[in-house]
This record gives sequence, C-alpha cells and structure tokens, in this order.
Amino acid sequence: MKKKTIMVIMAILLSFGILKAEMSPAEAEMERVRQQYGEKYLVVGTINNLVGIGTLKVKPDIMVTEFELKTEGSTLEQASNENAKTMTEFKKYLISLGIKSEDIETSRYTRNNETVQGDKGKGRYVTKIDVRINSLDTQRFYDVMGILEQEEISRLVKNDYGNYYTYTVESPVTTEKSSKQIAKDKYDRIEKKLRGAGIGNVEIASYNTTEAEPEKKQVYTVTHAFRVRMKTSVDMGKVLQKGQSYKIKNPGRITYDISEDLKKKYTLEAYEKAMQEIVDKSKVILRNRGYEVGDIKYINDSSPYWNYNNNSGSGIVMMQNSGNFSADYKAANVDIPFSVAQEMSITVTLTASYDILKLKR
Repeated sequence: MKKKTIMVIMAILLSFGILKAEMSPAEAEMERVRQQYGEKYLVVGTINNLVGIGTLKVKPDIMVTEFELKTEGSTLEQASNENAKTMTEFKKYLISLGIKSEDIETSRYTRNNETVQGDKGKGRYVTKIDVRINSLDTQRFYDVMGILEQEEISRLVKNDYGNYYTYTVESPVTTEKSSKQIAKDKYDRIEKKLRGAGIGNVEIASYNTTEAEPEKKQVYTVTHAFRVRMKTSVDMGKVLQKGQSYKIKNPGRITYDISEDLKKKYTLEAYEKAMQEIVDKSKVILRNRGYEVGDIKYINDSSPYWNYNNNSGSGIVMMQNSGNFSADYKAANVDIPFSVAQEMSITVTLTASYDILKLKR
C-alpha cells in the first residue's frame, strides 16, 4: 500500500512539472503564487535587500599562553635532564588543574652551547708588582733568570732606552687580602735571593691590585616552551606563581578565544537577531498600507565565518600582557593580580528579499 501511495504522489509531481514546463513565465509565476499563498492573495511586488545585523557580546572562555624554561648545565645531558624533570613536574601541575594533556603542547625546543664570561668580582683579585733591576751586567742575565724561574717567572725584559731590566711578580686570583700578601711574599723571596747572588739595585717600579677579569666557561643550555590552552576559569595568577617557583617564565603574551560550543551557540542567536531585524523592518515598511509581508524570496549571508570585534577569521583576537617574570624572582608567596580580557562581539549580517502580498477583493 505504501509503495502504491508513493508512486501516485510521484506521478502527480511529475505531471505538475510537465504542466509547469508547458506554461509561460507569467503563468508559472501565477501558479507559484497560488500554490504558495492560496487563492486569497496576490503578489504585487518585492521588498529588496533588507539588511539585518545581529551582534552578541561574548566573554571569552579560552586563553592560550606559553611557559618557557631555560636550563644551564656543565654538559648537554645534565641540562636536558634537569629541564625535562622540571617541565614534567609543571605539566603534572597543569593537568591537576583540569587542563587536558592534549592542550599542553611543545611550541619550541632548543639546545645550545656557548662560551660565557662569569660575573666579574665576587672577591676575586690579582696583585702585580713590576720590579726594576738597574745596571745589570749582561753576564749575570742567566743568573737572574734562574732565580726568577724558581718562582715561575719566565719573562725578564731589557728596556731599550735605559740600562735596566724589568720583571713582574703576580699573585694568583684570590681574595684581595691574600692577593696582596702572596705578591709581597713572592717579591721578598726573589729580592733576598738576588742580594744573596750579589745582584743589587732592585726597586719596585709599580704596584697594582685589581679585580680579576671574569673567567670564561663553556655552558650548555636547553630551552623548552609549552603552549597551553586553558579555560579562563583557571586562576592564571596562581599558575604564574607556580611557574615562578620552578623558575619558569611566561613570555607575557596571553591570547583569548571562544570555544566551539560557545561559537555555535552565540552565532545561532546572532542569526536570530539579524533575521528578526529584517522581519521588523519589513513590517515597518508595509505598515498601514494595506499590504502584508510574504515569504522570503532569497536570503544572503554576507558575514565572515567568524566576526569578533570586526576581525574576520577564527583566530586570536585579543591580547593582554601578564608580565615577563625573571627566573630569579624570589617572591613565590606573593599573589599575582590577574584580570581576564573584556568581552568580544560576534556579528552576522544577512540580506533578504520578501514578496509583498495584497488581499484579493
């Protein structure tokens, strides 16, 4: 029975299509109006290009930011292991806040080695004493060098403009007090040996104690950065605070977005507002003129896919600086004030045309 009914309906539709194909354009339009509105109405015109705009304010529910840790070590393996351990612990903390593991992804990972200078000072000094030997007989040159070499001094220089030689007593790098004492003791020992060898006319030409130059050292670094996508309900201030306790930096750029569920929900509501605006406009235009609004003849959606604050595209649209925190930040117990970005707007734009109807007399 069901199969026969379907066949009858198909036959009627087919016969109407053939009938319509045999009509003139004017006759076909009249037939459309009759079937669409019945015998009571005439279509007397069209309201063209009515524009409706629907805008809704939405508070972002997603924020995206990065956390970065740079670890130094005397070897690449040491730096890598320490970095991995710390970032694993921090990731576990993020997951404990309800952030999904798939929303924590590596955005950058680098390994480097470089030669760096240590900090100057830190109680490191060197003392130098320049000593002059006047009227040294050339035949005694090697006697003087033998004495100097006992104190690990291998340089004895003759001045071209005077009949004298110079050498330098230098202390090792140590504290300021020790540096001065070691240089003095060394000078005294050499001067005593020279006098014992019958070499006199020894005098101090200059004396200087200075802060030692920084030591150069080879440093290996590993930098690992996470990009984290989380709900705005997460207490970002506490997350930043926790990162500081691990010496993990936040580069300071936080971006906001709207989740897919909210996008769909509020976009549909924006369409409803835009459509209602078109309907209201059409009623105002035809009010008290003896006409009625018919069905939509066509409708066009000229909205971008997503329109947040007049920015098309479903990307990042708002930014807020959270601050760039130093790795040696000590105030781990200090609360970090943090405010979420302001509302975004979702906007859709529709253009529609309607039949204008009039009752038959």
